[in-house]
Amino acid sequence: MMRSDKTLDVHGVAGPRANLMTGQVLDTMAQGQLLRVITDDQNAIQTISSLCTHRGYRLLEQQEESGTLYFTIQK
Repeated sequence: MMRSDKTLDVHGVAGPRANLMTGQVLDTMAQGQLLRVITDDQNAIQTISSLCTHRGYRLLEQQEESGTLYFTIQK
């Protein structure tokens, strides 16, 4: 796992709310910082990727372990 400047744990939060929360946290971060998102929502694979594409963030890492997804995003 990569280091991160902030971590957002959205276990149990599904759908657009988790994606909105991810976007809000990234908005507060400085350019170049890393955000680690932890979720159990399988739809996040698509929504996090889409968020990064549309906002110009870099999805540096995506892992799955026992049904939990871990994403590292660089703003």
